[in-house]
Amino acid sequence: MSRILDVYMKAVNTLAEDLIGIRTSRLYLNELFDELKNVSPELADAARSDAEKKAALMDLEFLYGKPAFILDDELRKRLFDKSEIPAPDGLEEILGISADNCFLVSVEGDSMQDAGIADGDTLVCLTTSTPNSGDIVIAELNTQVLVKRYIVIAKQVYLFPENQLYKPAKIKSTDKFMILGKVIKIIKNAA
Repeated sequence: MSRILDVYMKAVNTLAEDLIGIRTSRLYLNELFDELKNVSPELADAARSDAEKKAALMDLEFLYGKPAFILDDELRKRLFDKSEIPAPDGLEEILGISADNCFLVSVEGDSMQDAGIADGDTLVCLTTSTPNSGDIVIAELNTQVLVKRYIVIAKQVYLFPENQLYKPAKIKSTDKFMILGKVIKIIKNAA
């Protein structure tokens, strides 16, 4: 599963770059999609669809010079009701985004250490309910708030840790699941 996930993410990212005009190797891209097709034609189609969505967001980010996002007022209200740390004044100047669309989360645990996120770090998060496959997100799963990599494979959502000691979570229709935001910056703990 880990190998296929790696191939899937490489295919999505490489095709998205190709779609927005970044030079990529057609041979490499074809090899990735051939490997996905060997597992399942639907998997290759899902990767192509995810790449098109990612390319559209990359175009918006390039055009406006800042991360593209969809703002949800109810989601923001819920975040602040959960006592997440509000974004500080001056965040707009530092990151080029509005503090109204951001919140901070303090990390507890080591499940994302291979992504450079350690216990005690602070994450700057952009309020969104629609992340791209591959984004690191803050999600609520059955009342537990998690930091994980959001992956969609053939319309199935997974939350992947970035530490081999932990297993990915496959989101089921019976789960209470909600994306609270996506991580846009890691502030390392000085301790």
